[in-house]
Amino acid sequence: MMVNPKSYRSKYENAGLDELLSERDRLIKFMHKYENHKLPDAFYLVDPNPEVIYFSNMDYLTEICDLIKIRMRDDDFYYKSSQIIILRDIDSELSKLDLNEQKEALEKLKIDDKKLYDEFTEWKKNK
Repeated sequence: MMVNPKSYRSKYENAGLDELLSERDRLIKFMHKYENHKLPDAFYLVDPNPEVIYFSNMDYLTEICDLIKIRMRDDDFYYKSSQIIILRDIDSELSKLDLNEQKEALEKLKIDDKKLYDEFTEWKKNK
């Protein structure tokens, strides 16, 4: 039995952005498989059937996308997005320099803005 969209939404009200994005992707993946007739045969032997799940997923997707919009409007998300742009700009400027100039620029950044330097080195390490 499928739950109503509002009950489904309440399950994700306090979820983080990563969890919401993952759930959105899961719903879409099922929907694509259904639309392209790629579901395993066993799916057609269960109740509710894939058609019911498909149409319920449409309603769920509306709820998940609304929650994603709410999370993405959080200041923290925008801070991270703008910070990534700054880190990419630093990386782009460094790439124009030779190795010695890069080291000097990074040392200067470390002195001028330790927090930004730490964020950049962490971002670069995980890139």
